[in-house]
Amino acid sequence: MSWHEFLHMGGYGIYVWSAYGVAAVVLIANALWPVFRFRALRREIERGGQR
Repeated sequence: MSWHEFLHMGGYGIYVWSAYGVAAVVLIANALWPVFRFRALRREIERGGQR
């Protein structure tokens, strides 16, 4: 099996790899979103709760 065949996956490669891509984006967003939200809330608390 060559790399081309592996990446092409019998004609379904675009669907398989796009699904992996979407899943990776969602997992990364789920990991980073709380960090950014925590930093924003901490800044807001340090300013005295004012926006």
